[in-house]
Amino acid sequence: MHDYNGISSNHEQLIHDIIGHIYDAALDRSVWYAVLEAIASLTASKSAILLYQDHNPEHVGVLSSYGFDAKWLTLYDEEHGAIDPVYEIMEEGSTGELTAISCNNKDDQFCESRTYQEFYKPQGIFQLAGTCLIQNENSSTWLGFHRTKSAPEYQTEILSLVKTLVPHLQKALHIYRAHTEAVVKNDAFASSIDTMQMGAVFFNHQSQISYCNKSASAIINQHPAIAMQNQHIFATIDECNKKLREAIIAASQANLDGTFINSIAIGLKSPDSFVILPVLITPIHQSNFSPHISKGAIAAVMTLTDPDQILLTSPELLNTIYNLTKSEADVAISLANAMSVKEIADEKSVQLTTIRSQVQSIYAKMGVKTQAQLIKTLLYSPLTSTK
Repeated sequence: MHDYNGISSNHEQLIHDIIGHIYDAALDRSVWYAVLEAIASLTASKSAILLYQDHNPEHVGVLSSYGFDAKWLTLYDEEHGAIDPVYEIMEEGSTGELTAISCNNKDDQFCESRTYQEFYKPQGIFQLAGTCLIQNENSSTWLGFHRTKSAPEYQTEILSLVKTLVPHLQKALHIYRAHTEAVVKNDAFASSIDTMQMGAVFFNHQSQISYCNKSASAIINQHPAIAMQNQHIFATIDECNKKLREAIIAASQANLDGTFINSIAIGLKSPDSFVILPVLITPIHQSNFSPHISKGAIAAVMTLTDPDQILLTSPELLNTIYNLTKSEADVAISLANAMSVKEIADEKSVQLTTIRSQVQSIYAKMGVKTQAQLIKTLLYSPLTSTK
């Protein structure tokens, strides 16, 4: 039973509860139902609805509703949203001002409208009230609540109670839109990262994993040189792990103290694999990536590619594109696998100075200045293919 005779003695507590629900709904769309249910209770209404209206092209959709059967919402969306005269009537007041409409007056233009006759009247709706909560050149958001024919018209006291909720509804809707846009961007970002064959692990400022794409997860699970535990990345050999952890921490904290550091290339080894796993750790300065992925802001990224699945660029192709000699091309491919100059010299049984001289020549011909830049150019470019 609805009390139409005045304001309930517990309205202050109800309003307090509604405001709490409103801000919960800002981050969880499903809570809008509870908000509308509470507004219907506060105003002794049979139903309540939250609508969004796009202006170009003109379209009205339901954000949430209480007390409506789904078939009526479908009818409204398909037939009446764009022609409902309620919007024109409520637009006569300013944004946030409550307007009440009664159909007890049979000559009223609204009561003679097609929307009233086909949508409101069949549901027993004869009293309407609501307001435009947000309005700009692109869209509007509306709140409406409704009573039956046997109910009295909405009184000023009831509308005043709802008006106290309006600023909170407006703030929550702005938060909701911003949050929704952020979630959409996050999903798009994650989806695009997941389609990459290259592994990518993103870290927050605490050096914890914020996001790990599917390729990286597969490599970490399969390669014996690397492991993931408790949102951290580790190398399985102590010597490599020290270098890896220092690099991740340095890159993740670079933004905090304003330090600028270059990408760091490390070759991870394992006694269980003859193939070195090259990884590249890069700080993300003033990141324009999403600020909400998993556990916080993105501060650094580690890229990795399973060398067992990579066909590195052939020496002949490097000669054609960069004019590298065969010996230089071999050294470039070793550098792309994150081998150090000393390791390359030892493997080839040549003097360290010889390899250093070749490295300088390679950098000059390829237009890079560091091993990290060379890795980006060779290992993660279209010049490299997968098996």
